Amino acid sequence: MRKITLIFITVFFIFLKVYPQTKTPYLEKKVSINAVNQPISEIFELITLQTGLQFSYNSAEINDKKKIILKVKNTPARLVIEDVLKQCEANYKLKKNYILVFAKPKASIQKTEYQQVVSLRGYIYNSKDSSIIENTSIYIKDGRYATLKQ
Repeated sequence: MRKITLIFITVFFIFLKVYPQTKTPYLEKKVSINAVNQPISEIFELITLQTGLQFSYNSAEINDKKKIILKVKNTPARLVIEDVLKQCEANYKLKKNYILVFAKPKASIQKTEYQQVVSLRGYIYNSKDSSIIENTSIYIKDGRYATLKQ
């Protein structure tokens, strides 16, 4: 009986190791890159190899041949992608494991001293079990602006 119990416990722990309960979100996977004068397209490939994220963009809109310097170690992919895209004046959206890259829209609204543009990126976590809450909305109290996290 003791031998069967020991086998069961061993199999149980192997199962937990092979099938973890929580999966790291793609954008929170750690990335390490040491690139000097590398085209952005090659940086995208390095991120893909380390995270499984696939990049999709129109090279007529995004200058993927632009060479940049990027040195990061164990940094969340989200921060690395934002840094790279800042250098080529682009934004992105995440759909499953695809990063959809698009050129930043040209500013057409005149900003007054009271207007401020803010961009938020990240996750909303459940305070009880630390799981990511899907399909949540964020809004500013005056009710004029809102966004949806999918």
